[in-house]
Amino acid sequence: MLALAAAGAIVNLLVLAWIWHLRARPSAQWRRREISIKERRSERLQVALSIVTLILVGLETWTHPMVHRTGPPPMVHSKNS
Repeated sequence: MLALAAAGAIVNLLVLAWIWHLRARPSAQWRRREISIKERRSERLQVALSIVTLILVGLETWTHPMVHRTGPPPMVHSKNS
């Protein structure tokens, strides 16, 4: 599930970057129209959610072994031993 979430977020960011690239091309200037506030807000939300998804996947990947440790518990050394 984490791999699917990360892949989806990356694909979403790549598609948005490609859209921005196509809009910025000189050959697209003649048909370019102003982007509505709703579309701009939607794109920003998609970028933010994709970045949050990637951060959460990274945090889960990093913290999972710490929380769900397998094997014996770590040894505690006392000064009297």
